[in-house]
Amino acid sequence: MPSFPAARLPGSIHVKPQPAMEGDETTIDVRVLEGNDEATLATNVATVIHLDSLPDSARVWRGEPGWFGQPLSWDGGTRYGEVMQRGGEDSDKVVIRTYTDGNGQASVTIDSRDGLSGQWADAQHGFASTVPRPNIPFVGGMAVPAGGGVAVAGVFVWFSRRRRTLW
Repeated sequence: MPSFPAARLPGSIHVKPQPAMEGDETTIDVRVLEGNDEATLATNVATVIHLDSLPDSARVWRGEPGWFGQPLSWDGGTRYGEVMQRGGEDSDKVVIRTYTDGNGQASVTIDSRDGLSGQWADAQHGFASTVPRPNIPFVGGMAVPAGGGVAVAGVFVWFSRRRRTLW
């Protein structure tokens, strides 16, 4: 994990994980710390992952894959980041760009499975790429995380009027 003095925080972190990647699914976790006490960073940092190769059919996610996950798309990007082919037609090099969350952490999942499980993952990635999600972090007592779940925080009061009938 990189650790930086508070005055020298980088504008971006570059990671080259290819030698450690095994299998059809890989999760790359990045955590940026600051100072000698390695305190959690309280800001976003651009995160750039360099790969020697990646199949065109690979699905890339920021965080955990899922129907309401945070997909990254090829050569176009989403608000969570993008996957780009680099080095021209003769090169297989790929760059994944995303960013850390407010705690200086980022998790990127690369899924290049084939067969039925690959088709299922394609369906999830396609759905998550097309479902609009509001970019509102807090709405009237409900926190709306980008992952699609809803956490309730606040007090709700129910008012009711009593009716009287006079005869």
